[in-house]
Amino acid sequence: MRKSLSQGKKPDGEGKKVSWKRRPSEIRGYQAALYTTTDGGDYLRVDYNLKDRKIRIYIEDAEEGGNPYYAVFTGGRVSAQRNVTTGRAHQVVEKLKLRADAIRTISNKEVRKIVTGALKLDDAPLPEKPAQDESRKEALDRTRKRYFRPVEARPWASVSGGAITARSFFRGLLDYTVGILLVVAILLYFRDFIAAGVTAAFFGIFIGIIELFLRGRDPSIIKMLFFVCAGAALYVYGYYFL
Repeated sequence: MRKSLSQGKKPDGEGKKVSWKRRPSEIRGYQAALYTTTDGGDYLRVDYNLKDRKIRIYIEDAEEGGNPYYAVFTGGRVSAQRNVTTGRAHQVVEKLKLRADAIRTISNKEVRKIVTGALKLDDAPLPEKPAQDESRKEALDRTRKRYFRPVEARPWASVSGGAITARSFFRGLLDYTVGILLVVAILLYFRDFIAAGVTAAFFGIFIGIIELFLRGRDPSIIKMLFFVCAGAALYVYGYYFL
């Protein structure tokens, strides 16, 4: 049974390691979104409309292989809780309460107040900046955990009871398919390995930017390296051997 994030930890432990990033929300009816990845590997996203006091919290549970859930708060009350994969009702509020330390660090003060009130959590101030005397190793470790989700937390690489997040898997498969077809098309049209190599490398960088800014997720390093390395190999082959 999963224990609360706050159990067995100091009050300033988990919360200070959460960094929220902001972006416009593409979900109809919401103004903007905040998202983060916790030290435990959970992906959290908060879409909000402060005018209507409507907030949607999406979570990918790392301990369930990235299974997605969401809860909607309207007027300070819970109006919907569902499992995204099955579409069935689920006690998402209980999952969010287990992540109270992360919820309390939501960077928008008004959004944080509404959510903590709906979840009946005590609000807390934003985490302070790390002490200046923090060692270099601790700072690097914190950055790694903040921005790079562990492999076991990636939906397409983890299994929980035989279930995989199909949407993430097929989205990754689509990226590979589009990139490979694009490179092949350039190669057949121009008959130039150098052009194909440059295209592959730029596609790898481009897909990383898409995942970061449009999909609101951490870029897949494996996917980027695949296209960049393939591009470098094609470039070298075309430059030195043809």
